[in-house]
Amino acid sequence: MSNETNLRNSRGEDEQNTTEERTDAPETTEEETAQPEEEEQSRKKKKRKGIHPFWKPTRILPIWLRLVLILAAAAAAAIAGAMIGYSIIGGGGNPGDVLNPDLWYHIYDIIFEGTDRDRG
Repeated sequence: MSNETNLRNSRGEDEQNTTEERTDAPETTEEETAQPEEEEQSRKKKKRKGIHPFWKPTRILPIWLRLVLILAAAAAAAIAGAMIGYSIIGGGGNPGDVLNPDLWYHIYDIIFEGTDRDRG
């Protein structure tokens, strides 16, 4: 703020010429506004160029292999959880019994007994 504006404020006068002060400011053109963006982009490029090749991000495992590994880990976790839940938490006995289809048929029969989804 200028000294004149400070003087007006101290006297309690309203700023009547604020629009005039704003119009006196030089207008920015599209070129001037685009210039900082270009500088920022060039700075980012320089940063990328400055990365040592050792630290350059590379894909050790392809994306398809990552997906396969995630699905395999999820299946292993589900089987391990069923084994722990049946044998330790449920007190069902041998953890290998979880892999027996007869156990799952029995569980299915218990769940859907008396409904239209009954197996037998």
